[in-house]
Amino acid sequence: MKNKFYSLLGLSILALIFTGCKSTSYLPSNKTTTFCQWDTYNTAMESYQEIEVNVTTIAELKDMGYDPYKSPNLKILTYLDVMREFMPNSSIKKEDLPYTVRRCIEDHEQCYAYLLSIENMNKQREGNVVSDLFGFRKNTRIEGWTFQAIIIINNGLVVYKISSGQPKVTKYKKVSNPLGPLQSINVSSSVKSVLGP
Repeated sequence: MKNKFYSLLGLSILALIFTGCKSTSYLPSNKTTTFCQWDTYNTAMESYQEIEVNVTTIAELKDMGYDPYKSPNLKILTYLDVMREFMPNSSIKKEDLPYTVRRCIEDHEQCYAYLLSIENMNKQREGNVVSDLFGFRKNTRIEGWTFQAIIIINNGLVVYKISSGQPKVTKYKKVSNPLGPLQSINVSSSVKSVLGP
C-alpha cells in the first residue's frame, strides 16, 4: 500500500513539473530601486539635459535637485575620485582627458564632482512552480533601466558633464538542472561515503 502511495505521489509531482502550475504569482521576485526624485530614465535624462556647461551654478544645481545633502544616492567626488573615474588604468594619460577635466584635477580642492547612479531593476521568476521549487528549471525575466551621470564643478560652476545608461533593460535567464535537487550533490563524495575508505 505504501509503495503504491509513493508511486502515485511521484507521478503527481512529475505531472506538475512537466504540465501545470505555471502561475508567476507563486514564484519569487526581486526588485532593486534607487530612491531619488527621478522615477524613469526619461525624467532623469531630461533633468540632466537642463544642466548647461559653463552656465549652471552650484546654487542652480541644488534647485534642480542635485543636492547631495538632500537628494539620496548622489555622491560627492573629490579631485582624486575624478582622477580614478577618468583614468582607471595607466594606459589613459592626463593629456588624453578633456581640458576641463584636466583643469579640475590640477585645481585640486577647488574642484569636485557629483556622481549620480540610478538603477531600477525588476527580477521575476517565470514558468512551472514545481520545476522551479525543486530546481529542475529556473527562468528569470529581468526588466528595468539604469542611468549614470558625472557633473564636474569648479569654483561653483558646472564645467563638464557626461552621462551613460540603458533606457530599457530586458534579459531572460534560464537555468536547467536535469537532476533537480540531486544536481548539487557531490557524486564522488556520496560514493565514497557508501563504499567507505
